[in-house]
Amino acid sequence: MTALIHFVISSFTLVIIGAGFVYLLILLRPLAFGKQFAMPDKSVQETNMLNRTIATRPQRLSVVSSDNGEPMVRANKYDSAIVVKPALPDMQPFTGDDIYVRDSVAKMLACANRKLRMAGYYLIVGYGYRKREIQEEYWEEAKKEIKDKNPGWTDEEIEDEADKHAADPQAAGHLTGGCVDVTIGKNGAPVDMGVPLDHFTARADKIKTFGESISTEQMSNRLMLYQVMTEVGFMPFFGEYWHFMYGDREWAYFSGLCESLYGNIDNL
Repeated sequence: MTALIHFVISSFTLVIIGAGFVYLLILLRPLAFGKQFAMPDKSVQETNMLNRTIATRPQRLSVVSSDNGEPMVRANKYDSAIVVKPALPDMQPFTGDDIYVRDSVAKMLACANRKLRMAGYYLIVGYGYRKREIQEEYWEEAKKEIKDKNPGWTDEEIEDEADKHAADPQAAGHLTGGCVDVTIGKNGAPVDMGVPLDHFTARADKIKTFGESISTEQMSNRLMLYQVMTEVGFMPFFGEYWHFMYGDREWAYFSGLCESLYGNIDNL
């Protein structure tokens, strides 16, 4: 029995050390690929999380779009136990049932899933990289709708408002491969979050991370997702409980940085 206890403790210690090493590599990733990138300012991140900051279009565009050359990989490359299930059909003609993200993002997702599995849950990834042409279509539709409702507005006013509904392709995180839409599963089904993943027809106040009309159980599930994703290095987008970011212009702004780690990718 003593030998078994020692084995369990040793195995658990190795898991923790291994996870810590992987996370250290992720933190050092901005130094890779030849160019040295600044590290995120933790105090700025903490302040923005406390204030539940949502960066505006001008704020995101103020960040220089850079790219560290990191490759794109399947979202579950480092942990096959992650459930990959496209929540929207728009990328399926290009990637089928696969979802692609940056390499560091895939490692972070694996770390998040390990944490969830220790509690009896697992991670579900519903969206990652999006092609620019798809985002541009959403963007143009949103601008047209705003312009029709507000014929006297300037182009800048229309674009700033449209960005609240469909992100400007110049600063849309999904185009970089650094942003993901995720939820949590248990016993073969998603847990109750109040609104299904990427369900944009629901009321906006229910989609927001700390939205109204959310039950205690639903909020508890959202907070579990929020905690595990931010613990491994993602930053939250408070406008959608399922959206988390790393490396894109919004993440950079949220982290007190002047340039992003990832730029837009036109093709895989």
